[in-house]
Amino acid sequence: MNKNVSAIIMTGSLLAAAPAAWAADYLYKNLDNPDALPGSTYPAGINNHRQIVGHYGQNLASHGFLYSVGTYTTMDKPYTNFGTMLTGLNNNGTVIGQYLEGTRVTTSALYDGTAYTYLEGPVHYYVGCSACAYGINDHGQVVGNYDYQHPNSHGFIYSNGIYTDFDNPDATAGGTHPTGINNSGQVVGYYLDVGNLSHGFLYSGGTFSTLDKPDAIPSTTRPTGINNHGQVSGYYNDATGTHGFVYSDGAYTTLDAFASQKTRANGINDYGEVVGDYENGQGTHGFLATPAETLSVELSAAPKAIPYRGSTTVAWSAANAVSCHATASDGWSGPVPVSGNRVVTLTATKSYGLTCAGNDGTSGQSLTVTVTVEPAWKECLFDWAEATYGLLFYPPKAVSQVRPPYTYRYYGGTRAYVGVSSDDHHVYYQNADGVLQDVGDASAWLTRAGCQ
Repeated sequence: MNKNVSAIIMTGSLLAAAPAAWAADYLYKNLDNPDALPGSTYPAGINNHRQIVGHYGQNLASHGFLYSVGTYTTMDKPYTNFGTMLTGLNNNGTVIGQYLEGTRVTTSALYDGTAYTYLEGPVHYYVGCSACAYGINDHGQVVGNYDYQHPNSHGFIYSNGIYTDFDNPDATAGGTHPTGINNSGQVVGYYLDVGNLSHGFLYSGGTFSTLDKPDAIPSTTRPTGINNHGQVSGYYNDATGTHGFVYSDGAYTTLDAFASQKTRANGINDYGEVVGDYENGQGTHGFLATPAETLSVELSAAPKAIPYRGSTTVAWSAANAVSCHATASDGWSGPVPVSGNRVVTLTATKSYGLTCAGNDGTSGQSLTVTVTVEPAWKECLFDWAEATYGLLFYPPKAVSQVRPPYTYRYYGGTRAYVGVSSDDHHVYYQNADGVLQDVGDASAWLTRAGCQ
């Protein structure tokens, strides 16, 4: 039997959605209405509130449903016993759909919570589809098709109570089927050519463009929806089966829900989330596909090598992160924004780390900023040490030497060493017994010696 749907409006606030970070991989969630006959759930549309509409089978009839915040609600047009199927909804909560009027005519409607607005089409014909609505944007514009002198079908745009014919010029008479419209007035769907082969299309800026997936079997590409970023959902057939797709920026991404070879992508929101249905050995099931966003972390310092008491800018950013945590040997640690920078002045080499968390795990980066003590400062410091602590460093005027990480002087008369480590920029003293002592940060000694 024909299963068609009534349309419904639910009020809600409009959410602004950022463009989806495009990904070739998706995370899939199964959507099975608990009231449905097992294997008979068909999601059709999703908005930015992540509300989902569609239909399910039960007792030899189809019933509309709204899925919101984990709850399924049946939404059937009253006094319709032949079937209701919800086909789309917008970000204001307006839901559209189709229902069977009597046993031969399909019509559509809107519902505002209290009353229905019936969409009977520009010509109310009594066989076939009087008005089959499939897509609605936030302006309340509806697209679909109607039959005139069945089976000839024409596309329409419904806006403020007025129907406007919408036919692809490449279509044969009555062969245009719009399925989705966004806020910019872009429309997708399919049409029949003179050879009775179907082709997908995108209407944008007054121009129709054919939208056929290159590797699809001819006459099998079916665009089903378009979001406000121009990303298109749909499905196609090839030698291995039926596959969903998302078309974005000239490229197609295939969706096979749970590795099913019978997957149809029926709707897409502004986050790039896709709803549709797939088949397995237990029937037809709904799915929600969420782009698997790649978490990436960048951490940099400019410059990465600085002189003693020099400054550098440590900058960081993370894509698709929900939180970030910093760790550094200079005491900078704790939660930080997902992007930012800080200017640091250093007297010693320091390390920095950033770990960020996303929906699918964590990622981190680390770096080291190297501080070099100017040789003239070292010579000044060593000369001051000789003059001030002559009993420890004798004879004076020893030659400075380098053995990483130390720059040092050795005094044969007292068998003592004085040096500066490039690892921590501390001053070290080793006595005649070979005992090495850390005597403090070089910055304090440089100030004391007047070598700044």
